[in-house]
Amino acid sequence: MLQLENRTKYMFLLLTLVITIVLLYESYNFKFSQPSLIKQILLSQRFKKTNQSQEYNYTLHIIAVADVERQKHYQRHSDSVFCYAHRHGYQFSAINPHDYHMCSNITNFYFKKHCAVIMYFIQHPFIDWLVVLDGDTFIVNATRSLDRFIPRDPTIHVIHYERFIDNEIMAGNYIIRNHPWSLLYLYKWSNYFTRISNIGYHNHDNGALHLHFIDMIGIDNQTYNKCASLYNESHHEGLYMNYVACTKCALKGRRKFEHIILYRRAHGFCRDEGSSPHRIHYLDTFMHGYKANLNHFYEEPINTSACTAIRNWTPKIRQSLIINDTQNAKLFTKQWEQESSNRYPSTVMYPEVANCWPDCEIEMTGDALKNFTTRICNNPKFKT
Repeated sequence: MLQLENRTKYMFLLLTLVITIVLLYESYNFKFSQPSLIKQILLSQRFKKTNQSQEYNYTLHIIAVADVERQKHYQRHSDSVFCYAHRHGYQFSAINPHDYHMCSNITNFYFKKHCAVIMYFIQHPFIDWLVVLDGDTFIVNATRSLDRFIPRDPTIHVIHYERFIDNEIMAGNYIIRNHPWSLLYLYKWSNYFTRISNIGYHNHDNGALHLHFIDMIGIDNQTYNKCASLYNESHHEGLYMNYVACTKCALKGRRKFEHIILYRRAHGFCRDEGSSPHRIHYLDTFMHGYKANLNHFYEEPINTSACTAIRNWTPKIRQSLIINDTQNAKLFTKQWEQESSNRYPSTVMYPEVANCWPDCEIEMTGDALKNFTTRICNNPKFKT
């Protein structure tokens, strides 16, 4: 017990050091794209030594983040994730950001969530990876593990994916490595809550993530400020999507960066339920955003006692919702992408993934890259 307390104290001191460095970073306006002592300090520290052997063994926890009321409302969602975690040897917990006193100064729940993730790392200093979920995320296929999303590259610390319906970078669900750079990432992201009070349509942490993302990959000040100006002027969804398009234009179609991987639409570990109304294809694992009772998806309730006794547990999904064959799944993906492009023409370029799903390369190349960047950057609101 004493040893655990000492480890926790060590982690607290390390977090304090990281936050102090962050404050210095903010004060002197250093950029990660430039060599600096701060970057060297951050990247030389490790919570755990990354295993670079051919057989990459790692510990992974899954957390669903919700307050008490939402935990109760989404209990069946969490039960499904608990059973999934048990099947694959992961540890699952539901956490409430309001329980972390060190996050009490953050008044917006969605930003407080990422502060709570920092605190979870402090409490569990020897895990390797953490999967962070919104409370309304549930399992539709437990056969697929998360192994394929865990990079062996020791320099990759954060894994995001793009929302299928509108091409936003998804804030609610992500995978993050136990590393000081990750703490910096979370700290700076959570600190954006101070900037949204005067923005009419800010979309909470999801909106802020786009500015935060391009800042953390070292985008130039001119581009950052141009997109920040659009964010500040976002008074309705249309203006907000122009801002999102600005940040996606700034990425120039790239998906892999020094410390971050951004999975392309329809290739992440989770998908928004609203992008394919009540339909599930065989490659889905997690589904996000369905806030009603899961009876629509499940033939029977999740039994957390029974599922731990079943070696190959998977939820019983209503067969009428499942698209089992690849050909039909591709046809539906094209249809859904076309509908998304019609609804969000400034951010969804059709066809982007429809012609290569489910095996699109992480990085776009050739004519596909040229067409994408030309179209998404051809916006008079930020076109240079």
